[in-house]
Amino acid sequence: MACVLLCGFSFADDDKNCREWSKTAGSIMAARQANISLYKNLEVVEEVYGKDEKAVKAVKKIVLMAYEQPQFSLEEYQSKAIVDFENKIMLGCMKAKM
Repeated sequence: MACVLLCGFSFADDDKNCREWSKTAGSIMAARQANISLYKNLEVVEEVYGKDEKAVKAVKKIVLMAYEQPQFSLEEYQSKAIVDFENKIMLGCMKAKM
C-alpha cells in the first residue's frame, strides 16, 4: 500500500526522503495513538503541506492508513504501533525506488 502512495513521486527518490516519510508516518501514528481526531490530523496536513498538492495527497493517504489501524491504551502497544507504521511506510518508499 505504501508503494501505491509514494510510487511516482519525486520526493520518494532517495533514502533521505524515505526516512522523512517514515518520520512523518510515525508522527501521524503517534497522534492517532494519542487520540487526536482524524479531522485535526487532516487539518494539520493542510497547514503543513498546503502549497504542495502532491505531498498533501500522499500525506492524507498516510493519515487515512494510520486511522485504519487500531488505537491502543497501553504505552507498550502504542510504541509498537508507531514503529510498525514507520517501518511500513519506509519499506513501501524504498520498494518504490526499485
